[in-house]
Amino acid sequence: CLRETAVIKETLEYFIKIINTNIDFKIIVVTTEKENYEKKLGLSNINHFINDLQSSLNIDKLYGKYNHLVDKETIKEIVDFIKTKRLDSLDLMRYIKQKISYSLTTPQVIEQIILTNPDMAKNIVHLHYDKYNGIMADQLNFAINWLRKEMEASEQDYFCLYNADSRPSFKTFACIIETIVKNKYPQVIQQYSCAFLNIKEVNLLLKGFAVYQTNFELRQGFINSNYQMKKNRYRYIVGHGLIIRFDVLVSLKGFDNSFWCEDICLSNVLIQKKIPIIPLPIIEIMEIPNKLSSLIKQNAVWYSTSLKINRVSKHNKIKYNDLNKNDMNWIICRHLLNLNWIFSPLCFISIFILILFFHLAFFLIIEIFVYLLYILTTFLPTILLAEKLSNIKVKHKFLLLICVALSFLISNLGPLYFLIVMPKQKYKTLR
Repeated sequence: CLRETAVIKETLEYFIKIINTNIDFKIIVVTTEKENYEKKLGLSNINHFINDLQSSLNIDKLYGKYNHLVDKETIKEIVDFIKTKRLDSLDLMRYIKQKISYSLTTPQVIEQIILTNPDMAKNIVHLHYDKYNGIMADQLNFAINWLRKEMEASEQDYFCLYNADSRPSFKTFACIIETIVKNKYPQVIQQYSCAFLNIKEVNLLLKGFAVYQTNFELRQGFINSNYQMKKNRYRYIVGHGLIIRFDVLVSLKGFDNSFWCEDICLSNVLIQKKIPIIPLPIIEIMEIPNKLSSLIKQNAVWYSTSLKINRVSKHNKIKYNDLNKNDMNWIICRHLLNLNWIFSPLCFISIFILILFFHLAFFLIIEIFVYLLYILTTFLPTILLAEKLSNIKVKHKFLLLICVALSFLISNLGPLYFLIVMPKQKYKTLR
C-alpha cells in the first residue's frame, strides 16, 4: 500500500466480511517507508504547497500535485478554512503545517485500525517495508520473506494478491477453494476483472475506457487462459487477483523488481516454464481512474514494461539460468498488441480525415458503419461476458458502446505519453 488512507479501512472490512471464517487465513497489509519519507520531504518544502494554494483553490489540482504530502480530505479542509478565514502568511504556514502533521499516513491508519478493532486485528498482519525506495515488487518480496520465516512452503498454501481498491465478489474465496480442489492444487490461478466499480461516477470518456480495459482483461486474459493449450494464444497474469501456490512463488524467487510491471515479468516466466494459468470463473470488479490524466499515466506505466518485452524475456532466461526456453510466440503476440495499441486508433482517424479531405461522402458512410460495427461486435460481447462472470447488471449498454466508440479513438494516449515524455518514475494511480 502506498498512500491508500482513503480506502484501506473499507477494504479491510470488505475482505474480512467476504472470506469464509472456516478458512485459515491472514490478511497481510504491506506499507512502505516511502510514504513517510515523501511526507517529510514535502514538509521541508512546504512553501511550494502554500504558494500553489494561494494561487489556486482547486482541490483536484492540488491533490494531483501534492498527494505525496497530504490526503485529499485534509486538502479539502484546508481549502474550506482559507475560504472563510483571513490569516497572515506566518499563521497560514503554522496552520497548514499543523494540519499536515496531524493527517495520518497509511501505516498509521492501519495501526489505528488494529488497535481499535480487536475482532478485525486477529486476522490482520501489518508489515512495514522499511526502505523509502523500491516499487510494489519490493513490498511483495518483503512479505514473502516474512512468510518464509513464519511457515514452510507447501502445495496446500496459496498467496493471494489484491490491491487496496480491490473488490472481489462475495463468492470469490469459495470459488477459489472449489477451483483448487477441482484442479488438484494448481500452481497458478488468476481472477480477472472488469472496471465497472465506479462507472456511474466517471465521465463519458472514462466510461468508455472502463469497457475498453475490461475488454483487454477478459479477451486476452480470461478467454485466452481457457484456451491456453493453443500455443498462439497470448495469456498473462495480473497483479491483483493473482492466486499462486506459495511453494511455486518461492521457487520462482518471488516477484521481479527490474521492471515497473511485475505481472508482465511473471507472465513471461510462466510461459517459459510452461506453467498453466487457471482462470477463476468469477471476476473482480475494480475501479477505473477518475481522471483522464491519471488513466493516461497509468497506461504509460503498463506500456513501458510491455515495450521492453524482449529485455524482459532475456532477463528471465538469465535469472533462471535457462537460455533455451522458447517464448517467441508469446513475445510476438505482445509486440502485436503493442502495435495495435498505438496504431489502431490512428488508422481509423487517418482514414476518416482522408475521406473528409477528398469529400467522399459515400465512403464516409461506409467508414462510420464499419467502425460502429467493429465497436458493436468487439465490446458488446465483453459487456455481456462481464455481466455473466460478475453477476452484476450493466445498465445503458447502448450508451456505453457510444462511450467506448469515442474512447477507442484516443486509447493510445498512454503509450504516446510514454514515448514522448519518457517518465523516469513509476506513476502511482490516485484514488
